[in-house]
Amino acid sequence: MQKLTRNLFKGEVSQIMKQEIFLKKNIKSAKSLSQIYSDKDYISRTDKIMAQYDIENATIPIIKYNKDEKFIWATVYNNYLKILENHACEEVQDAFDRISKSVKLSENEIPQLKTISSQIQMHQGWKVRPVPGLISDQDYLEGLSNRVYCSTQIIRRTDDLLFSPYPDYIHDLLGHIIPIGSKKIAQNLQKLGTLSLNASPDQIQQIASIYWKIFEMGFIKTKNNEYKALGGAVLSSYQELQNISSSNVKIEHLRNLQIGKKQVNDELLQNEYFYIDRIEDIDEVIENLRKSWENESNKTDYFMILNSKQINAPYQFTFFNKNY
Repeated sequence: MQKLTRNLFKGEVSQIMKQEIFLKKNIKSAKSLSQIYSDKDYISRTDKIMAQYDIENATIPIIKYNKDEKFIWATVYNNYLKILENHACEEVQDAFDRISKSVKLSENEIPQLKTISSQIQMHQGWKVRPVPGLISDQDYLEGLSNRVYCSTQIIRRTDDLLFSPYPDYIHDLLGHIIPIGSKKIAQNLQKLGTLSLNASPDQIQQIASIYWKIFEMGFIKTKNNEYKALGGAVLSSYQELQNISSSNVKIEHLRNLQIGKKQVNDELLQNEYFYIDRIEDIDEVIENLRKSWENESNKTDYFMILNSKQINAPYQFTFFNKNY
């Protein structure tokens, strides 16, 4: 019993050390705002915010949000409360209740990321670190494996109130960070992240595809055949949520997903969504992906051995199956 306790303690210490290392990792943007917007004032404002993170000490800056940014927050937050009450899954609702007991969330003030991070750490052992906008799937998943959520601190433009084509703090906070207050959601995020460690580029894309389908655009189907929002994009965008009712949109179970490279256009509303019946369904999808990798690895090993035998074998005419 004591040995088990010591091993668990060592594992937790190791996890904390890896977490601290990741908080100080130099992460670059995979897609800059200038690739989407031509608004120089907006780009200048966001660049100023993203440059404030003290990476050497992993210190989250306090951002002084302006009047326009506070108005945008208030508008989206009020819409979010309606989504939360009427369209969010139970796990997200419970996570919000848990976090809101520690942090006073209000339409009148944008909560500081530093405060949110300390609460997420207290509840689930996770931390949040600022990143310069959209980052690579590999960096993002590595963060999840270390119980770190990579978040922006910038606020979307007024023109993008209902749907933002670029991740902002409102999307990250309401759609992803608050749900981490759910133990089940936090555990499955870490599982997906851990699966990415030592994975090939193609495998990273497969994991990212699963993440996108469920933790960005996903739903949980209730016993009453209602689709309740789980994914960050549908939780933080009323327009995205309404889109599921469109006649040209299809929704199917996650187990039917043909896992391949992540092929999505995150600047547009989607035409395909996926659901699960319960959070535990994600385990099944992860296990099936892991087994597919093992099968591919076994096939590769078999053909390598076969080729090796053929190369080293004496020359023979195999058509007649005789040696000459």
